[in-house]
Amino acid sequence: MVNIGKNSVCYGCGVCAISCPKGIIRMDLSNDGFYVPFVDDKDSCIECGICEKVCSYMDNEIVEKKDFNINSYSAYNKNSDILKNSTSGGVAIEIAERLSKLDYNLCGVEYDSKQNIAKHFISNNLEDFQKSKGSKYIQSYTYDAFNSFKYDNKYLVFGTPCQIDSLKRYVKLKKWDDNFIFVDFFCHGIPSYNLWIKYLNLLREKKFISKETKILFRDKKYGWHNYTIGVYNNNKTFYSRLSKNDLFLNMFLGNYCLNETCYNCKFRLTKSSADIRLGDFWGNKFINNEHGVSGIITFTKKGDEIINSLNKNCYVTREDLKIVLEGQMRGNSKKPRRFKKIMMDLRNDKSLKSVYLRFGLIMIIKNLIPRRIKNIIKTVLNR
Repeated sequence: MVNIGKNSVCYGCGVCAISCPKGIIRMDLSNDGFYVPFVDDKDSCIECGICEKVCSYMDNEIVEKKDFNINSYSAYNKNSDILKNSTSGGVAIEIAERLSKLDYNLCGVEYDSKQNIAKHFISNNLEDFQKSKGSKYIQSYTYDAFNSFKYDNKYLVFGTPCQIDSLKRYVKLKKWDDNFIFVDFFCHGIPSYNLWIKYLNLLREKKFISKETKILFRDKKYGWHNYTIGVYNNNKTFYSRLSKNDLFLNMFLGNYCLNETCYNCKFRLTKSSADIRLGDFWGNKFINNEHGVSGIITFTKKGDEIINSLNKNCYVTREDLKIVLEGQMRGNSKKPRRFKKIMMDLRNDKSLKSVYLRFGLIMIIKNLIPRRIKNIIKTVLNR
């Protein structure tokens, strides 16, 4: 049987499901809390192989080989309100505004507080697209949005590098290339939804969660560099910071329960099938900036033209690529030795606190001890 159903682990981009001519592939959460494809009616499979052709996970290389000499930039929005409510420099929304004026439909990710998931959506107006602002540090459900693409429309699509790479394969197969502009970002990886569900249960215990709750995964309440989750529920506001031991941020940024594919990512640094890559401009140049600055790489001529057209609403500066990449992940995240036990505990009915106390603190202590020894040695040598 030639179909994607054998993939129990994958990127979860959902492109195989929209490409299936028989419509027998659905995307659903695995036991470990990641979207994977399920083939419900295997007897209806016609073995066309399209689902495998569009699958980025099944190819060790990225799909796009580019002749364009990449350019790199720093940028941040001139509008202080937009900058404040954006994860980094507020550039993505300006790209969307620019393309919406050229009749592009806008495809991005929103957080659905009723279903407690991140999901892609398509909008033809900028006001509605505002709900895509900010990072969503969980995997997005793509099927409904991606399945709505029409051959005679133009689209600007934001997504993770693996989502974009698979989607690029799909539009090339359809010969729709000219109608799409793709934007991906420097990606840390995606944590299990089982972690997110336990985190929400923890917030419910504190009575901060309802169907109307607004969650900002990267709130700038304490500045751009200080990772903070903002939870807004009616008149109540709750801020949970990484520096104050937020359990979700600790386990996510500590790589305790990422998708298995994230521990061997082929899209680091300049590996991309997008026209534009966005991210935080980490590193020394803006280390004292707490408002937010975006690091940008353009991979195609049309991507470069878009970034250079943002000067009216953004401060855009050409930068050396090495400086843009200075604070980005260069290698793969280290998979925890107790990964399977962590995933098992996240599946069962244990509280997030108990899971963290069992695994998180042990791993932090192991990491802190060598660092402290190194600091002591440096102090002695510098005397």
